[in-house]
Amino acid sequence: DIHVFSCTERQWWAKTKKGKLLALSPEKPGQRAGFSMWGHDSSAFVYGGTRKASKARGGGNFRLEVLSDLWRLDMPDLRWTKIETKGQGPGARSGMAHCGLKDGR
Repeated sequence: DIHVFSCTERQWWAKTKKGKLLALSPEKPGQRAGFSMWGHDSSAFVYGGTRKASKARGGGNFRLEVLSDLWRLDMPDLRWTKIETKGQGPGARSGMAHCGLKDGR
C-alpha cells in the first residue's frame, strides 16, 4: 500500500484518482523492515531489509530473511519497478545507511 503524508496539512491520505485508488503495477516489493529508502528526481528507491521467512522448527518463532533487492517507485504514477542490477552490489543487508552524491551515484 502507498500512503502519502502531507506535511502542511499533517494528514495521511491514499493516492486517489476520481475517488478510486490508482491502479498500481502488480509487481511491488513485499513487506519488509530495516530497509533503506531514498529519493532521486521523481523516484523513490527501496533496497534490502528483512522479512519473515518461515517458522522455526518446533517453535513459534520466525526466521528472518535478509534481502538484497532494489525497487524504484515512480512518484507521479505510483508504479513500482524491480531494478535488475549489474555488477556485485553490497549484498543482502538490513538496518544500513547510505548517502547520495551530487552526480546521482
